[in-house]
Amino acid sequence: FGYTQQSFFQAYNTEYSSPFRDTSYEPELGIKIEKDWQLPLNINLRLIRLALVHQSNGQTKPLSRSWNRVMGTAIADWGENWTIAIRPWVRIPDDEDSDDNPDIIDYFGYGELYLQHRLGKNRLNLMLRSNIETDKKTVQLSWSRPTWWNKDIQFYIQYFHGYGESLVDYNHQVNRLG
Repeated sequence: FGYTQQSFFQAYNTEYSSPFRDTSYEPELGIKIEKDWQLPLNINLRLIRLALVHQSNGQTKPLSRSWNRVMGTAIADWGENWTIAIRPWVRIPDDEDSDDNPDIIDYFGYGELYLQHRLGKNRLNLMLRSNIETDKKTVQLSWSRPTWWNKDIQFYIQYFHGYGESLVDYNHQVNRLG
């Protein structure tokens, strides 16, 4: 069982919402297998996972957004400094009358690809998501590094460009630096 909650602060825009612009709730139930499978090209497949995932923003109409998916995950290390993760999903259809966002797949597509490169204490991450049928692309870049006073606290910066950053704005292209 897993639970993720993502909140977007908007303290400066009291006309529409303050202090939060949107919050997404994402409970999931799944099974994972962790093992070291040595594959060709120095690839070590270390995790396979299958889960039922629900994501919603807990709002009422017209701002209500929710969807259910069956999601797979495969995570592999490539050499000593690269990690690759693939997360494909299939949407579980809602009834036409109760579907808050029937076109969400047009923007989220059918999965994500993650790449991480470790460079000393630095972690560089790339997330790609796209729906080839609608040409809606998303890219997220991030960098993290432990602080000099505590290795468990990280400096972190992230750039997001594309669709689906938050559920309420899933169908709007967003540029964000955080």
